[in-house]
Amino acid sequence: MKTESRKQCKCNEGYTGPHCLSIDKQDEKPGAEALKEKIDYLFEHRAKPYLTGFHIMLGGIFAGVFLAFLVVDNVTKRRK
Repeated sequence: MKTESRKQCKCNEGYTGPHCLSIDKQDEKPGAEALKEKIDYLFEHRAKPYLTGFHIMLGGIFAGVFLAFLVVDNVTKRRK
């Protein structure tokens, strides 16, 4: 049906769009913008590392062994 004033089509009830072929429906679920408003901070509730004395001691031993190997390697290269 065309309207009188602008000679545009007037869609039948339940249809929309330039050619009245799209169904006029509302989505009940929230869209991306509505979901984005709910997110405050992404990493607010992340788990913190749990380090015991054993972990710190083990890391110290690994660092000490690494440094010892570096020193031994430098000494052997200088002697050659």
